[in-house]
Amino acid sequence: SNRLPCHIRPFKTHLTMSGNDIVAYCIPDFGKCGASFNEVGPAFKESIDFLVSMKWTSAATDGDKDFLMDPPCAFWFNMPLCIGMYCVPCCACAVQGRNMEKMTGASYEAECLKMVALSCCGCYVCYYPKKRGEFRAKYGLKGSPLMDCLGTCCWGPCLTCQDAVELMRAGDYTVPMCSLDEASKAREGAYKAAANVKDTVAKVVEPKKEEAKAEEPKADEPKKDEAKPADPAPADAK
Repeated sequence: SNRLPCHIRPFKTHLTMSGNDIVAYCIPDFGKCGASFNEVGPAFKESIDFLVSMKWTSAATDGDKDFLMDPPCAFWFNMPLCIGMYCVPCCACAVQGRNMEKMTGASYEAECLKMVALSCCGCYVCYYPKKRGEFRAKYGLKGSPLMDCLGTCCWGPCLTCQDAVELMRAGDYTVPMCSLDEASKAREGAYKAAANVKDTVAKVVEPKKEEAKAEEPKADEPKKDEAKPADPAPADAK
């Protein structure tokens, strides 16, 4: 099965946690939720400040390092995780909360509360891009505030998957049904496939360009169908 593409290998290759660990990963510690309410207010203020600053309108790309899962919609890098993100809402919330816990340093419970509270008033689309921009700046990852905002609004689960893979690459972090090794193999395979396509196109196109260039008449040679200009009639002798 190791010869098969990573996106159709058995899902067990992506199971990086036991069943008990997955439960612990998803279920918050409800005893910490009470204290986490104090963090919702500052997060709301951050969101409003980011919105008013108009920084989210900037399309200027910063960073010089590509995400491992690039583009974010490349579901074949970790198909089990992507399926879970889109088909199981609880999975999407849990992975997003754990990602934000790692990105911001706040507790998982606090990030879950922020996600719920800010989403209810439409402010999470400002809070998450702001924090994602800080995360990208920390690791020098390519992107822009505008693309972070657009991605949050249009393909949020894809960004969550992309962040999860990048966090796993950056440090001690594990996500259920997400394999960093499989993502790396998929990336290498994608680059090889792109290089093969480029070479194939070059082999087909370049000879045709050379043939067309050889058939073009030179500047000092008349075209075959072009008639030679008639000699001027001699002037009448006086």
